Amino acid sequence: MPNQGEFADFGISKLASLEVMYCQYYSFAEGWNSISSYILPFDADVEVLFAPIVDELTIMRNLTSVYWPGENVNTIGNFDNTSGYALKVSEDVDFGICGIEFADNELTFTPGWHYLPVLSGCDVNTMDLFTGHLDDIVIVQDLIGSQVFWPDMGIYSLENLYPGNAYKIKVTNEFSITFPECDGKSITTTSAQKNNLSTHWGDLIMTPSTQVTAFATEAIEDFMIGDMIGAFGADNKLFGYLQINGTKQNQAIVLYGDDATTTLQNGFTEGQQIAFRLYRASTGEEFDLEVTYDQITDNSTGTYKAESFAIINKVKMSNTGINEMGEASIEIYPNPASEEITIKLNNSYTGQVGVKIIDSKGQVLVEKNFTNKTNLNVSTFSGGVYYVKINNENLNEVRKIVIK
Repeated sequence: MPNQGEFADFGISKLASLEVMYCQYYSFAEGWNSISSYILPFDADVEVLFAPIVDELTIMRNLTSVYWPGENVNTIGNFDNTSGYALKVSEDVDFGICGIEFADNELTFTPGWHYLPVLSGCDVNTMDLFTGHLDDIVIVQDLIGSQVFWPDMGIYSLENLYPGNAYKIKVTNEFSITFPECDGKSITTTSAQKNNLSTHWGDLIMTPSTQVTAFATEAIEDFMIGDMIGAFGADNKLFGYLQINGTKQNQAIVLYGDDATTTLQNGFTEGQQIAFRLYRASTGEEFDLEVTYDQITDNSTGTYKAESFAIINKVKMSNTGINEMGEASIEIYPNPASEEITIKLNNSYTGQVGVKIIDSKGQVLVEKNFTNKTNLNVSTFSGGVYYVKINNENLNEVRKIVIK
């Protein structure tokens, strides 16, 4: 028949066959992301598959292989649907995997670490997927993220596995799982991930290298819901964060290791000492935490060890020096306020200081440096209690203000 696949005025053609194409889409954020797919790609060669984003792709790897375009290294070869991957991009970028077949939805694990893919087009409940195998699992956790499924510690913040994402799993005995069919559930077509977190201490950058540390219930009995715990390396750099959501159950903080693809240190290096601090948003107080580790875990050293676990069973809190200058040293007025506040240092101190206004959730709303005196606009703030933190290397003070 004429005009097969080409337009012709007054032409005719016949469609002999039609195949359905399935696609899975991703929105990668600048930095580290995770990826897996339940779709068998048309061409599994990673150099072909990722060609549309090769200019943005820094590196892609799993536990055994790597694709590093800038260094002309490719030991992955073909994309493996039975594995998850960590990948790093230089800027936000969208990506897609298309094919006409689905991957097998059964996986078998041998003892050790694995990068876990999601072989389903819809969200999968973590507990349902691993029921019957809890004794075989050490942990399941975000490959890039902070949620964990840790049966021995009773910590289940990783409630669901999401299509397109990848996870880390450590197992002690061989077993198999089968991802469920969607059965009419909504299929997730786009995977979007978050790889950084804005905190009271600044931005936290997430990387694939991690150590998971549990705060046992006996260690956090004096904590308050909403307290924020930071894990710090050299130069007071933040490499781990946890917000306490209860004091009657164990809590887990994920510590992030250094990214070897950059020259700047943005995570713990192997063997580096870990320091913990607590910020109490309800009062604006900050504490150093002196911690004691349970000796039964594989890492009780107080230092960072990639892919290890630690349990803290005792904490001693010491104030970091808030209100060192005394009430008369600083004036903040008017208080209550509605339009503007003035902050004035009333002593001989003349150096530059930093000031932050923080809400009850620990979010920094205003931040600036000043000398002696400054005015801050608060007219857009909702009514309530806020905290003014003033500090530099010699000064650390927090005051409460009321906005009406």
